[in-house]
Amino acid sequence: MNPHMHLDALVQRFQSLTRTHVLREPDGRGGESPFLYVTKDIVSILQINSHTIQHSVDTISADVYFWARAVASTKRVWQQRDREYRVWRSHQEIELRGNGTKATKDTVDSLIRVKPEYTALQIRIEEAEESHNVAVSLLDALKIKAQLLRADLYRTQDGELHRRSP
Repeated sequence: MNPHMHLDALVQRFQSLTRTHVLREPDGRGGESPFLYVTKDIVSILQINSHTIQHSVDTISADVYFWARAVASTKRVWQQRDREYRVWRSHQEIELRGNGTKATKDTVDSLIRVKPEYTALQIRIEEAEESHNVAVSLLDALKIKAQLLRADLYRTQDGELHRRSP
């Protein structure tokens, strides 16, 4: 696939993005706060504009590094939330089976799924997964931008950047 077309598709996807947030690791005090809010304005860092091409070249490495860290952080949040759910679920199974009931696995699963905590924990996992997917998509888009910049630019003897194609 043409890298320009792939980047264009990602830009279109982000332009239709409603406000979402990318999560970071817990702050050590039991709380989480958004890493940052991502809105459709994020496309400004993905686009290559001939008027700001020098700025794009100067900042692309930092942008890729920033979003690579965001990907790692969001993956950790996702894993932590999944682990939190699995621990909660194990406690629920022990509690349901500990009272001597001979419930089947399906019955135990059903009894767990109707608890309000189940839905709340699943929503937290889904939010963390969405956060991770947004960060991964942004990182992928920035890597494509870097490839396009590398392929589309050349330096003159005096160090100025020029585009190969208009």
